[in-house]
Amino acid sequence: MIIFTAVPPPLRWDEERIRKRAEEFVRILESANLRIMNIPEVPQREKVSPIEFSRVIKGINEKMDVIIDKVVSPIKGDLEETFREISKITDKVALVNIGEKEGVFRLAKGYFREVYGIAIFSREGEDFRLFKRTVWGFDGFISQIIFETESLKRTLEGYYGLCEREGIKPAKIFVSIAPIRGERDINFLEGFRVEIPENVKMEILDGRGLEVAKALAEEVLSLKLGINVEHVMMDNLPLAGELLRWLVNRETQNRTIS
Repeated sequence: MIIFTAVPPPLRWDEERIRKRAEEFVRILESANLRIMNIPEVPQREKVSPIEFSRVIKGINEKMDVIIDKVVSPIKGDLEETFREISKITDKVALVNIGEKEGVFRLAKGYFREVYGIAIFSREGEDFRLFKRTVWGFDGFISQIIFETESLKRTLEGYYGLCEREGIKPAKIFVSIAPIRGERDINFLEGFRVEIPENVKMEILDGRGLEVAKALAEEVLSLKLGINVEHVMMDNLPLAGELLRWLVNRETQNRTIS
C-alpha cells in the first residue's frame, strides 16, 4: 500500500492560495491513481490545521481518503471534541507523541476505524515500543523519513520477534521515503533528527535524490512493507509525483508478472 504525506500550507495564505495548494496535491495523487493522503499537524510552524486542510482536499475530490495527524502531547484543548470533529471527515487518525497515554488511544478507538502511530527506527527500544502499542490495538505505524535500512531491519526483527513470541499479529508498517535534492533539504531534515549517512548525502548533492529514494523503496518493498512518500519541500513535489508513479507502475508490473 502506498500513501502520500501532504504538508498543509502556511496559515498566512488566503483561501484561494490554500485551495490551489490542495489542488496540486490532489493532481499528484490522481496522476498516480492513488487516493490516500496523510495530513500532518505542524503547529510550531504555523501551518493550516490538518482538519481544515482535509476539508479543502475533500471539497476538491470527495473520494480522496485522508489520515489526519493529531499531536496529543502536550494535549491542548478538548481532545474528545477534536476526535469528534476529525471523525466527521475520516475514519483514520494518526496519534503523534502519544507516549504512555493508552487512555488517549482508547478514546481514539471509539471514534476511528483505523488508528496509527509514529515509528522512529533509529530510536532506542523502538521494537518494544511498537510491540506495546500493537498490544494496545494500533492498526499501523507511519515512520519518520529514512535514508538507510539497517535500523529499520533491526527494529522490525525485534518487533516481529516479540509479536511471534506473544502470538500477536504485527501492525501495518508504512516506511516514509522522500526524494530530496540539495543541502537545504538535508539541513532541514537533520533539524528534525533524521539520520542521513554521509555517502547518501553525497549522492543527493550529486543530484541523485530520486535514485536514492527508488533504491530505498526497492528494499522496503522487498520486506513487504507499505510506503509513505513525502515531498519535504514544495519544489520537490514533481519528484515526489514521479516517485509515486514509479511505485504504482512497479507494483502493477509485479502483479502482472506473478
